[in-house]
Amino acid sequence: MLGNGTEDIPKDTVLEVVRAYMADRSSLVAAWVFGSTVKGGGWKREPDVDVAVYLRPDAASPEAGERIREELERELKRKVDVVVLNFAPLLLRYEVFREGVLVHCSDEDLRVDFEVRSLLEFYDLEPLRRRMVQEIFRMAREGKF
Repeated sequence: MLGNGTEDIPKDTVLEVVRAYMADRSSLVAAWVFGSTVKGGGWKREPDVDVAVYLRPDAASPEAGERIREELERELKRKVDVVVLNFAPLLLRYEVFREGVLVHCSDEDLRVDFEVRSLLEFYDLEPLRRRMVQEIFRMAREGKF
């Protein structure tokens, strides 16, 4: 357990605590720490620790993510947000893969397959998303939005 939730915790310590927690979870395929925790800065008064998990398809549920969140909050003495990637929006999955730190992987084949499928879908839809954003900005500039 880590302190009382107010003192600084080094990034490496946060990663190690999450890594150790994830080590014996049979339903877990992979886990990442992402967001402000890995982008830099101290953790004093940081709003939370962001964790993304990819669960075995037969074990994936929002309730499983909630259990992980509760247990990690007890370990870290910090607010923890857990995203179950099995149900996450495509853009969030992309951000986790791009900027997150992989702290656990129990099945490399399943993880890589999930990442590749997600990234292929992201890159297929990215031009459309970009055009939609440009159109929204154009409409806003013209006062039509």
